[in-house]
Amino acid sequence: MLLKQFVSYLQLLAVVTAFRVDVASYSIRPVLINLGNPLMGLFNLINCYTYGLTENSSFPHIYSSLIVLVVLPLLLSLIFYLF
Repeated sequence: MLLKQFVSYLQLLAVVTAFRVDVASYSIRPVLINLGNPLMGLFNLINCYTYGLTENSSFPHIYSSLIVLVVLPLLLSLIFYLF
């Protein structure tokens, strides 16, 4: 419950900084946006992970990232369905 409230607070801060209100400095704006939007943070994490995997291969990074982003929800749904 505490984590949900914290993420809601970060989302609120991300929305406030999007309207050019001088509540937070611009140096922490990217941090607030990534923490306040969990899907974007997950997308960035998957991009970094797949880039590291495909750095020395001939398989393009964008395709590996797309495969992981398509398979991950299916895999999570299967896990939640089984347990």
